[in-house]
Amino acid sequence: MIVGHEDETEETHDKTYYVFLPPELCLVHPLPGSLVRGAQRLPSIMRRVESMLLAVQLKNMINYPVQASKVSSQLKVVSF
Repeated sequence: MIVGHEDETEETHDKTYYVFLPPELCLVHPLPGSLVRGAQRLPSIMRRVESMLLAVQLKNMINYPVQASKVSSQLKVVSF
C-alpha cells in the first residue's frame, strides 16, 4: 500500500511515499548487499571492457599510432 497525502498543495508536497509490507511478504536475501550492488555494476563494466577491446582491435587494423582510449572515445561519439 502506497501512502500519500492528497490534501497537500503542489508547493508543500514533498514527494515522499511510504510502502508498508507485511512481514510475511519480506524475505532475507542470502547474498550480502555489497555483492548484489557489485553484480548490478557488472553489465556496465563488461560494456566498457568490450568497448576497449573493440578500440584496440580497430587500432591494430588501421595500424596508426594512436591511444586505444582515444579510439574508444570516438567510437562512443559515433555510436550515439
